[in-house]
Amino acid sequence: MKKECLFEVFAYIDDAFIAEAATYRRSRKPVTWVFYAGIAAAFLAVAGVFFLVRSTVMKTKSTNPESGLEETVPFVTSTEATVAVTSPAIVQEQVLFAPDESAGYCQDEMEGASAGEIMMPHQLKQEIEETENRDKYFAVTIMVCRFEYVDQYCSDEDAKYEACAKDPMIALFNQEFGHWLYDIYLPQYTKEEQWAIEKQDDLGEICLEEIFIEEYWSKTQTKETQDEYLEAKRRFEEIQAAYPDSVSGKRLIELFGDRIKEDVQKEMERLLLIGYSIEMIPLPEVYDNEYYVLDGQYGYHVYNGFTVTGYLTGEQLSNFKADPTHGYRFTWNTEDGKVDVGDE
Repeated sequence: MKKECLFEVFAYIDDAFIAEAATYRRSRKPVTWVFYAGIAAAFLAVAGVFFLVRSTVMKTKSTNPESGLEETVPFVTSTEATVAVTSPAIVQEQVLFAPDESAGYCQDEMEGASAGEIMMPHQLKQEIEETENRDKYFAVTIMVCRFEYVDQYCSDEDAKYEACAKDPMIALFNQEFGHWLYDIYLPQYTKEEQWAIEKQDDLGEICLEEIFIEEYWSKTQTKETQDEYLEAKRRFEEIQAAYPDSVSGKRLIELFGDRIKEDVQKEMERLLLIGYSIEMIPLPEVYDNEYYVLDGQYGYHVYNGFTVTGYLTGEQLSNFKADPTHGYRFTWNTEDGKVDVGDE
């Protein structure tokens, strides 16, 4: 509405000045009047440009899903802003740093956080709940972890592996092997001899499984059962051989690399739009290329996602707006700038 009114005013001023200019040409008014009129027109033009620029970058309105109320968030026009944008006006005297590195790390050193989980150092949790710290900024690093579809794919591959391993015929074979080994075969030797036999089996010098098949399994099971076991074993060995490649970083990047890039940009943009003062951290100097989707100077880990650093208030940390399809592992940074980018 303000824009429309301003444009109408400008149109009116333009028409008025055109009319005045025509009158001036006819009446030869003193140059002094034209000089001051020009100054006024220039002032209004500058003011109009300022208003238009301000309206372009002004904050937009969004609705807080928790409260149902409208709140202002910075307006971002390009995904390029997701790479290195930080909110201005962070007063360093208001920034709180971890007293030491041990206070800033999560005690659980697991790889990142699982989907829907927010991991935060215990001391940071305590400090952000202090009333006097609600509006102060905390220097933090956040590892945005997990991609739901990657986890689902790996879970499906695990399920296929386990299904073959739990085939009834394989279960029967293992049960009979255990019975033969511990109830029939080993008891005929002394403890020292038993340990020596098991060590030989571990080193590959003998094969207890082959001895079992020859001396017991082939004599106690029907031909049909033995054939069914051999087929189940073949299927399991096939899955077992393929499993490492099916869940390797290379395979995951082939399947989901482009989608991971898109989701990283969407999540980074979401965090910036909320108003978090953060920027993405480039690839570490040493990293395992097999597990990273490369994107210029940045890289996104197929499990641990990407890492950002910046400043969040105690209030923002207490009510951190997480996406349930990602996990978030926080580190409270020390004043010397050391940050934790997680276990790569």
